[in-house]
Amino acid sequence: METINLTEKLLEAKAMEVAAFMEADFKAYCTRCYDETFEDSMWAKEENHNRWKVTFEKGRNFFRFVRDGSCNGFLVINPPKGIDNKTGEGFNRGDLLMAKSWKAPAKNFARGNVLDEGWEKNVRWTGVL
Repeated sequence: METINLTEKLLEAKAMEVAAFMEADFKAYCTRCYDETFEDSMWAKEENHNRWKVTFEKGRNFFRFVRDGSCNGFLVINPPKGIDNKTGEGFNRGDLLMAKSWKAPAKNFARGNVLDEGWEKNVRWTGVL
């Protein structure tokens, strides 16, 4: 039981890291698109704060990433039934999945694993790609 709690705490810390990465990517996007720093843009104003802030919610099998009332992706806590079409194997803890809908991830293949290097290339401010 103790290792499961440690694994879940590690995945929760990684979920915070992914959410922070999405927010940082949004700030970089604003700087590129609006030719001004994020702090000077309209998004930095208090009334727009919730529109770009990324949170995550823990479910039975996934952490769900939410921004402005939209689901932006999932992080696997407990591997669901289903097969990754790229590898032909099941999903693993820490896999990043694109959102199919508010409640369900797209289970065609994992977009990376937060426990491995390089997961950042599959995450943008718009969500898990």
